[in-house]
Amino acid sequence: MTLDVSSMLTKLSSAGMATSNRYAVQMQLPTILRGEEFNIDGYSLGEVLNFYCDSVTTPTKQVTTAQHRDHGVGINYATGTVYGEVTLNLLSPKDLDFNRVFEEWYAAIHDDTGNKVSYYDDIVAPKMTIYKLEKNGTKNSKWSTSITGRWEIENALPYNISPYQLSSARTQLLKTRISFKVERYRFVRGGAFRLAAEVLGNVSRFDD
Repeated sequence: MTLDVSSMLTKLSSAGMATSNRYAVQMQLPTILRGEEFNIDGYSLGEVLNFYCDSVTTPTKQVTTAQHRDHGVGINYATGTVYGEVTLNLLSPKDLDFNRVFEEWYAAIHDDTGNKVSYYDDIVAPKMTIYKLEKNGTKNSKWSTSITGRWEIENALPYNISPYQLSSARTQLLKTRISFKVERYRFVRGGAFRLAAEVLGNVSRFDD
């Protein structure tokens, strides 16, 4: 069988390739923070999370194994699943409001003055969703956005706030990284679901 490069390129051109800079993130705050009002530049956390989210890493999934051998070469069999972490890299507003949100979340998780820890169900974000988006249309028509897949994450627990890198060198935008442990996730490809219009409207990169 010969490789038809022209046919392959035609198929790739029509199918298109996934891009890395079109995404959206939604997160439900934990029960222990539901009554809190978090204003970031006059907007709610949900409204601006995508605007300030510079990058995000999707969770990983790894099958754990054990070995069995009667004689000769052993075999590895599955024993369970381990889920990796999710990381949000966030641009920081001038008043560092994102830092305040997660510092209060951490304080709710662990009271370091009395060395008390809150209940698990109260401190995890019950749902976090990462959407993969792509452009529709052509260069000669107005671009629109479609959702090609999503990672539905259950019970995300923030466990690390990265330090701010302050320097007297050339001015750069200040960023922070928040890392989450996750209980599990499911990847859903395409499908009939919609992303809230206010989320799409707050992410300027979608119009690139």
